[in-house]
Amino acid sequence: RIPVDVEGEEPLLRNPAVALLLRALRLPDDDWPFAGVTALLRNNYFRPAWPEAAGCPDMPQRAEALLRLLGEPRGRDAYRAAVERWAEQQQPGLEDEQAEESRRRRTHELARQCGPFLERFFHAWDGAPAHGTPAQHAAWLRRLADDLGIARAAAEDGRDSAALARLCDELEQWLERERRQTPESRRHTLERKTFQRRLTALAGAAGLPRTSRGPGRVRILSAGLARHLEVPYLFVLGLGERSFPRLAAPPALL
Repeated sequence: RIPVDVEGEEPLLRNPAVALLLRALRLPDDDWPFAGVTALLRNNYFRPAWPEAAGCPDMPQRAEALLRLLGEPRGRDAYRAAVERWAEQQQPGLEDEQAEESRRRRTHELARQCGPFLERFFHAWDGAPAHGTPAQHAAWLRRLADDLGIARAAAEDGRDSAALARLCDELEQWLERERRQTPESRRHTLERKTFQRRLTALAGAAGLPRTSRGPGRVRILSAGLARHLEVPYLFVLGLGERSFPRLAAPPALL
């Protein structure tokens, strides 16, 4: 319980709220892979305030269970068609599949329960611009974070909220540079995949301090940064032969 101040920053990509938002943004372009869709549905940061989930807090988990029972590998149209087919009636099995009767009954029940929710889920990405200015892409990103409930879930944790705020600040700085350009540059549009790549690069370069800053904390630094500090106590950890200090002479300049 000793308060510490650890050197360096943690990239925004390592924050769970930011990482989930970036993965969710890519789902349509990845053709809705089964692993990505089910990972979003079971994630604790996915908390949409949709009427289709009202009164059923575990609706995302039920939808994930339904997709696992359907066994479709990818594709929004394939998921929707399978859900509609099973919701209409229980599909018959083969003669040697009588033992799977309970599984088919369960699939039918879940399809009827989760059909409207999954329909709303797959339509959440309909407004994503295929081409647009950086401002249009950024506005869509904020709407998606609100619609999926990621921003609301991140607000419960100070670090997650700070990570999303830092990502928005980086986006705003990017947009400000765009606004300072010539009128022709302001109308410059980007493909959605290009915007996503640049956004991922921003999240990888920007970061948050690993711990809180300020006095009254034990500073944890690399040996190179700690070598010139004047402190009452200095503990050097994890040293081994040929690590620090270097006993060999430094290489010559020439």
